[in-house]
Amino acid sequence: MDVLPDITVADSIKMLQEQYQNEKREKIDSAKKNISHWENTIEKQMKKDNDLIVRALVPGSQERLREAKTELEKAEQWDPDYLNRYNGRSPSEILAKKINASFSFQNPTLTVRQEISAVFVLSPDGRNCYKMVNRESFPYQISLSI
Repeated sequence: MDVLPDITVADSIKMLQEQYQNEKREKIDSAKKNISHWENTIEKQMKKDNDLIVRALVPGSQERLREAKTELEKAEQWDPDYLNRYNGRSPSEILAKKINASFSFQNPTLTVRQEISAVFVLSPDGRNCYKMVNRESFPYQISLSI
């Protein structure tokens, strides 16, 4: 059994910041794609020779373009509540402990000795196990709500 570095408030804040940056980038990219789509649609409609088609289709497309621009503004100003989860807490506060453990056991129905290696995420006092994660996937699949 090996004791790994603790999970602190600073670690959690870093993870939340990365998540926030990724989500914000996705929202902005999506809004920009919508804007580009509606601008191209309006441009194509304006090039048509039929004035009736232009008058019928362009206003609806312009409204959708305005909506897409509004969505872009919202995405650029987006600030989720989860970023404030640790306000007022010390960055060095321990949220969880990590233990790397290997153990083996004899399955009573099989005649084979089996071995498991995993990372255990424990409460700060070490009394409760929050999660057991396969060592190969650690630390990418750990998600805690503390």
